[in-house]
Amino acid sequence: MTAGAMIGDREKCLEAGMNDYLSKPIDCALLQACLRKFLGRPPACTTEPSDASALPPGIPAAMPGLEIAKTLVRMENDWELYISTIIEFPSFYGDSPEQLAKALAEEDYDAARRLAHTLKGLGATFGMEAVHATALAVETMLKEGQAIAAILPRIELLREQLREVEAAIGELVRLTPAEMLPPDENLAATTS
Repeated sequence: MTAGAMIGDREKCLEAGMNDYLSKPIDCALLQACLRKFLGRPPACTTEPSDASALPPGIPAAMPGLEIAKTLVRMENDWELYISTIIEFPSFYGDSPEQLAKALAEEDYDAARRLAHTLKGLGATFGMEAVHATALAVETMLKEGQAIAAILPRIELLREQLREVEAAIGELVRLTPAEMLPPDENLAATTS
């Protein structure tokens, strides 16, 4: 399993002697199928859940900045896991554009690359497709050694995208039935 999901990464892994290849974000069905193949077990006899099967009543399949239903399918339709994890995102990563700009100002390109890489992965994992794409662009620009002046507009775009995601998370929390929300002190911060 690897975060390398670029064209040619699969072939490189297989040429290096790997048995198979899975890239992030983790798709539980693909992981199970791969494990079953190499453990000599027959394929699981399950039906693929529909995109909206685990959504609580009144929760849309997508919101600006969030692909909820697609993410739920990857999380095996575990709403409690999804909502308890997504609620944490703003408190941990809401200030990422400021951190990126600070790292660039301090010429700490390794820290900036790590943060862009993390945002890229989280964007893919949680169905934040715009965040994923912009963070990927920032990471690529940093790897290529592009000028800070060229990267800063992407960081500003990332700031706007993260605001949109944070607003969607707040709305998602508001729409989620209380009994389906985690008892968490971070919940109050997300909804304010």
